[in-house]
Amino acid sequence: LDDFQALGHSWRPAWPGFLTSLRDGSMTVVFNRDPAAPPVGARLIQCDGRGAEPLAAELIGSGAGRWSQQSRRASLAGQLFIDIGNPYVRRPSQCLFEVAGKRARYKLVWRELTPQLNQEGSAAAQSQRFASPIELRTFGEGGVWIGLSSFEGEVASQPGKDLPALQAAVE
Repeated sequence: LDDFQALGHSWRPAWPGFLTSLRDGSMTVVFNRDPAAPPVGARLIQCDGRGAEPLAAELIGSGAGRWSQQSRRASLAGQLFIDIGNPYVRRPSQCLFEVAGKRARYKLVWRELTPQLNQEGSAAAQSQRFASPIELRTFGEGGVWIGLSSFEGEVASQPGKDLPALQAAVE
C-alpha cells in the first residue's frame, strides 16, 4: 500500500466496516468490525438501486476480466466493499440486506481499511470453493497426490501446523 510513497502518493483503501464474499450464490457478509453495519451472514440484495450481481460486475468485474467465469467471480467477490480509489466507479452509499429473513437498510460509512483489517477480512472472504486441504493421497498403482492449499509460512497458522505431518508422510 505504501509502494507509491516515493512518488509522493500513499494509497489507502477504504471500506464500510464489513466485507462480503460469494456464498451459496449470494453476496454474503463474512467479516464485520462495525456494530452499525450488516451482521455476518446478512445477504446483499442491492445498493443504491443496483442489484448485487450488477453492482459486483460494475465495481469489480469491469476491471477484473473474465467476470463471466464463476471461479473469477468467487475469487474476487471479497473486494466488493473495498474502495481502491478508482475514479471510474461509484461506491455505494446505502445497501439493502436480508438479515434473518427480514430486509434491512444500512447507510455505509466509509473509512480507512488498515493493512491488518484488510488481511483479516481477505482471509474471511477467501473463496472456500477453490481451496484444497494439505494432504497426501495415493491412487491407482503408485499414484500420489500431494495437496498444498497454501504456502503460508506462519508456523502458528493451520497450514503451518499441517505441513510437518505432510512432510513426514512424503518422506
